[in-house]
Amino acid sequence: MVRSECKSMAERFLWALEQKGISQRELARRLDTNPVFLSKLGTGKSKKTRMVVDIALELDVTPEWLEYGIENNRTHIELSCEEMRSANQTFLSKVAEKLNTSSLSINEIHEKTQIPIETVYHIKSGQHNLSLVEALLLCDLFNSPIYEMIKAEPQANRIPLIGGRDIIDNVVAAKRMMEVEFDSDSQHLIGICNDGSFTGHYLNQGNVVIIDPEIKSFNIKNGDSCLFLSDDKIDIGLKNAGEVRSLNYFTHVYDLSKVQIIGKVAFLELNPISSDTSSLLKEERDRLIKTIQKIIPDGTLIPQLS
Repeated sequence: MVRSECKSMAERFLWALEQKGISQRELARRLDTNPVFLSKLGTGKSKKTRMVVDIALELDVTPEWLEYGIENNRTHIELSCEEMRSANQTFLSKVAEKLNTSSLSINEIHEKTQIPIETVYHIKSGQHNLSLVEALLLCDLFNSPIYEMIKAEPQANRIPLIGGRDIIDNVVAAKRMMEVEFDSDSQHLIGICNDGSFTGHYLNQGNVVIIDPEIKSFNIKNGDSCLFLSDDKIDIGLKNAGEVRSLNYFTHVYDLSKVQIIGKVAFLELNPISSDTSSLLKEERDRLIKTIQKIIPDGTLIPQLS
């Protein structure tokens, strides 16, 4: 059976088990649960479980797909010609750096890889279009995975980092910034730290969920994960037609009109590397405050930033 043909939770559970290559008994051991319970799940005798998140994470699938068959809305993006050239140039520059800093001579590199000596000279100068075979030979030589060699060096950016309690208390507290590795077009994102204000165990206290505050109730798509506020607690949920289902408690379903959508979830479980904002210029702090006001439109400005 292929993934798209799985119609029930039992079928999705058995499919994920097969893909993972483990038995129900082994899964029960890893989850420290009764194998009989998993057997009932696989036969369809048990259709609901509070362990769906733990099971899904262990089987490398999403909880929403395992229980409801809801696929995420991420699409595979093919590399453009420009991106492929960029990846090739990144690889060449990293190879050239390794060759130039290596203690190996040109002849030794030739002997170990069988790449012609003249070609090695051109590679060291960054003036050679590598073939796939040459790339793999050089990766083996330097014991470096090819994906690490084509990955461009990340550029650190800083985004606002605020506590969940500030959202609940309706306070614009632009006290900290967070170092992240996003593209420049993602700088409008905001980090929300779990300072004890989150419900459930989906995000540990002290960790961060990064959201897109531009996406609210009116423009969030079905299947998107979102951060929302209900009963003075912040929760992570899955948006369906007219409702939000908690990812912490799958039996908790909220009317979309009764909760406050804080934003669409972009990244989860990041450990914050933060710095204070006291050194920012007034213009930078004003811009920071405006960014946070996208999720707390009527927030109270704290005195330190006035």
